[in-house]
Order: sequence, then C-alpha cells, then structure tokens
Amino acid sequence: MNLTALTSDQLLNETKIIVSEERRITAKLIEHLTEINQRLLFLKLGYSSLFEFVTKELGLSEGAAQRRIQCLRLMQDLPETRQAYEQGSLSLSNAAKLQSHFQATKKSGIAKTIEEKKAIAKNAENKSQSECDQMLFGLAPEQPKPEKARILSPTVRELKFSISEELFKKIERLRELLSHSHPNATLAELMDLLVTSHLTKLEKSKGLQPQAVQKKGDENNQKTGKFQERCRIIFQAA
Repeated sequence: MNLTALTSDQLLNETKIIVSEERRITAKLIEHLTEINQRLLFLKLGYSSLFEFVTKELGLSEGAAQRRIQCLRLMQDLPETRQAYEQGSLSLSNAAKLQSHFQATKKSGIAKTIEEKKAIAKNAENKSQSECDQMLFGLAPEQPKPEKARILSPTVRELKFSISEELFKKIERLRELLSHSHPNATLAELMDLLVTSHLTKLEKSKGLQPQAVQKKGDENNQKTGKFQERCRIIFQAA
C-alpha cells in the first residue's frame, strides 16, 4: 500500500484499525500462552518456566514477556479484563501493573477478594500509566526506600533516593523554565546546576575560596554546554 496516496482521514482510520488488530492479536497470543502454560508444554521443550519459553523460544524481550504473562494471570482471575483490553479501555501495561499489585498485596498478607479486584480493575480503565500508578500507590503506599549511593567508575556515581510528588513537580517546572538555556537537561545536569549555584553563594557568603573540583580536561566539555559532573541520579516519586 502506498501510504502517501492516502488522505489524512484514511491514514488515521487505517492506523486505528491496525492498533485495534494489534490488541486483538495480543489477546489471542495471551490465550495461546494460557493453554501452553496449562499443558506445561514449555517443560517438554526443556524450558524451566513460561517466561524462559516466551523469551527464548518466541523471541520476545524480557519486558514484553513479563507484561504478557502478568496479563495472562490477570485474565485468568478476571476474564472481563480481556474484553477491556481488546476494547482499548485497559492497556497492556496497566493490566500488568494490576496483577503485580495483587501479587504484592497477597504476599504482604492482605489478599484481595475477587470483587475487590474487579472494582480496582474497573477503576484502572481509561487511565494513563502514571494515573494507574497513583491509584495503586493510594491503595498500598510504598515505604520510602533508603538513600543509596554506589560507585560505577572512578568519575561516576549512582544515587538513588525518593522524593515527594511536590518536589518532582518543582523539578519539572525548573526543567521547563530552563528549556531555552539548557534544552533537554537531564536530572543530573539540573542537580549539578543547582548545587554549583548554591555552593558558590555559600562559599562567597562565608568568605571561602572555591574548591577546585573540576579537572582540567573537563574545561572543553563545559564550553560546549556540557556539565562537569557525570553523575546518574534516579529520582523516584514517593
């Protein structure tokens, strides 16, 4: 098909049909995986788990395999979620998130009843991934994880810590305001900018001499708009 010959309306309609067909085929794949799982066919082929079968025999990525297997389990418990998925009101990612939530609450000793699961699944329909996350966090808030720092190389460290939703929004607002002077700034670059600015003010107010933390070889990077520190910082909204 020559896509350039289609009108804009035809192109959009064709795209919507393809998306609908993709959901139908994925639902069919999940149905087949369910039967393969029940027959334990993956064991007969020498695979230790359905996950290994899907990734190695079928060639799906680990993430794609995990999402489909989680959906498989959700649809076994709640058959109506398959229809919601095929109709497009429940995304594959959110369906997988629901199943992960149900498994986590069961492990914590607070298993959901079928009716409770149905209500939660219904509430997850027509929600974005972030909206679904917020809903599930509201049902079972995660405890903030302790701050962690580890060395990745002589010049790179990885920091992990939790922040509030309010601070996360401030960071996004800062990124927006700096979009012209620092387009596509990463979180590490934003932190470098803020820490350097605040540190300079503090040193000046206390009459201290700035400490040289930048290597001579990094000067060229700074001139081309790159920041001196190469830290990777992972923010997780609490």
